[in-house]
Amino acid sequence: MRFDTAIKAKRLPLFVLATALIGISSSIAVGLQSSTGKPPAFEVASIKQHDANDRQRSSALYGAGGRFTATNMPLIQIVRIAYKLEPNQVSGGPNWVSSENVGFDIEARAEEGSFPPGQPDRASIEKMQLMLQRLLAQRFSVVVQTEDREQPIYALMVEKGGPKLQKSQRDCNAEAFACHGFAGGTGRGLNFRGVDMTDVAEILSKFTDRPVQNKTGISGIFDFQIPPWVNPTRPQAESFDNGREPAPDPSRPDLFTALQDATGLRLVADKGPVRHLVIESASRPSTN
Repeated sequence: MRFDTAIKAKRLPLFVLATALIGISSSIAVGLQSSTGKPPAFEVASIKQHDANDRQRSSALYGAGGRFTATNMPLIQIVRIAYKLEPNQVSGGPNWVSSENVGFDIEARAEEGSFPPGQPDRASIEKMQLMLQRLLAQRFSVVVQTEDREQPIYALMVEKGGPKLQKSQRDCNAEAFACHGFAGGTGRGLNFRGVDMTDVAEILSKFTDRPVQNKTGISGIFDFQIPPWVNPTRPQAESFDNGREPAPDPSRPDLFTALQDATGLRLVADKGPVRHLVIESASRPSTN
């Protein structure tokens, strides 16, 4: 089957290469295609619209060996996964794209041997993202436009006393998709598993009102925890003082304090380029 990549992109700066998990740029995807002669793709993929009467919770997972599964997942969330973006970084498309009542079940796997043991974990993750992007373009006819916009962010930085982090003993190259993740949330705290600082910035973005960007200068893979915190009512931007939000409940710290006390890292209010993606068009998926 002939396939034309349905992605349009503005040229992005080279810093994207160093922060691939924030979202692999379309310009990088084009580069990989031209160097290999063939874009990475799933060998087989089953896509079905989820039964609207079944209210099973949506979920998605990258798996070892080049597998991707999704259950009752709205298309806009699959796009976010493919480009590693947060909700406020993706917009556009027909109304059904973002409807919670229109979810999809996907079972996809790569050709055997596509993800050999020992392949660098970053390479495995980036390859999976490209494969999912291609699947969206091929089966959902997704066409996107990407651009960087200057906006308020939090810079993840190191406190004066230095970081309080312990190196992970995990072999992420042996099983890339067992790393770069977390468990928990506000009420339980966060348990980071085999993460680097780019991962930490990306994960913290899920719990803050601004995107978080890694400016620590720290390399390596770590395991650590952040204790439960209070998620305060978000004030107006002008009320931020060096990235701190007031915690309404004095019995628990806010996220900024919990992060700083547990890790020696801090979030500082700043401005920077943030990637945004607009879905220009999409269609209901083609039959399997």
